[in-house]
Amino acid sequence: MLRRLRWLFLSLIIFYFWFTPGDPLSEYAGDAVWMPSVAGVKEGLLRIFSLCIIVLFVNVLLSTTSKEQLLGAIHWLAGPLGRVGVSPDRIAVRMVLVIEALAGVQELVRHVVSRRDQNLSPLRQAGFIAGDILQQVLVRADSGPCVEIKLPRLNRPPPRQCMYPVLLTLLFLMAQSLDRI
Repeated sequence: MLRRLRWLFLSLIIFYFWFTPGDPLSEYAGDAVWMPSVAGVKEGLLRIFSLCIIVLFVNVLLSTTSKEQLLGAIHWLAGPLGRVGVSPDRIAVRMVLVIEALAGVQELVRHVVSRRDQNLSPLRQAGFIAGDILQQVLVRADSGPCVEIKLPRLNRPPPRQCMYPVLLTLLFLMAQSLDRI
């Protein structure tokens, strides 16, 4: 999963390292204007490491939690949105439908991309590929069978699990205070 984010990481490095004002990383270079700033390197690496931690925790969550437990948790977390008129059932059902359709759409994308026309410009290729995928997804959605979706109802998590976000917040605040020293 981290390898898929390499272009995002590269863009973060470029934007933070060279577009954050501050003292240059090294004053001994020929032209210090082109050197990344110290503040930019700190901020960029902080963002990249934060994203890496998030991706790793998401990967652990997805590998240790069944689909039913995950959807039940989404339904439970969306429960308070019912007070403002958003149906938690609809949110959970849409998540189920997206997760179930994802594998088929990925295969469809591979198939459509493999038979693209090399004579077109890259922008036209992208347009034709996107249009073809959208058309095939809509055809599949219209012709697909109707299935019954059962959402598991979960009980409240134990109080100790509610402390995890609080502990993570405290850890981030402590890390931030160490940066100021």
